[in-house]
Amino acid sequence: MKVDELQGFVVAELGPRMERLDLTSADVTPDLDLFSAGLVDSMGFMELLAAIEKRFGVEIDLDGVDPETLYSIEGLARHVNRPG
Repeated sequence: MKVDELQGFVVAELGPRMERLDLTSADVTPDLDLFSAGLVDSMGFMELLAAIEKRFGVEIDLDGVDPETLYSIEGLARHVNRPG
């Protein structure tokens, strides 16, 4: 999965919340911490992961993973694309 492909999907998924926070798609960079920006909370994060799994046909295994490494689009893409 390419980072820009995931970024486009995340922007589409979080569009309404971005509007409420007065953020544009240009503000949602690959390294943006989605929690710190207020785009997701713990429930919203789990919903986003489920939407990514469904859209891209992947399973995001969180066992043994520091969740903070997944708080950015770049981190999510790196996790999904890791070998194994």
